[in-house]
Amino acid sequence: MAVCKKCGKETDYPVVFHPACWETAFEQALKTFCDEYCRWPRECASEEELEEKHCFDCGLVHMMNLGLTGGQEGMMKEKLKMKLTEQDVLCLTNNEKRKAVLAAWRDWPVWADVPEIGLTVHRLDLPDGGAFTASWYAGDDFFPGGGTRNANRPRFHLIGHDGKLAHGSQGESVLLEQLQQIRTDLVRRIRKRG
Repeated sequence: MAVCKKCGKETDYPVVFHPACWETAFEQALKTFCDEYCRWPRECASEEELEEKHCFDCGLVHMMNLGLTGGQEGMMKEKLKMKLTEQDVLCLTNNEKRKAVLAAWRDWPVWADVPEIGLTVHRLDLPDGGAFTASWYAGDDFFPGGGTRNANRPRFHLIGHDGKLAHGSQGESVLLEQLQQIRTDLVRRIRKRG
């Protein structure tokens, strides 16, 4: 079992921090850095300018969002339950972070539940008006060698920003590309405004 590098206790998370320990460490570092070292809060005219021009690309903010990688869904769980925001997408700077969003599909809100056939459909709304769904049948569980890691994956679907379901189930690569495209579009829009 992994051990949290902050508090030294065992953790069920496959990474090395409990979400609460990570959040505490980050808040302390952020307060120190932003209050004592960062020049941008003193030089920007507004909070929006500060966030758009500097905070989105801040290395410390990216460090906070490392919680998305390696299966540590705890940091983003509450955000994922509602909707993936533009700021969340901006923090998805590489494929590992984008894969972690898909790996957290069980934390997305249940969109449809059909107990008669053991089907549960989870849905994650995207900032462009589209959505991802993950369909799971109760009989799909497969734990090879008596392990705790489920070898099977859900059936993913992409709902376009027009509200229409793309034909057939999509491979993870299609969803990863969609997240990357949304992020690229957001970055372009922010740069255009700036």
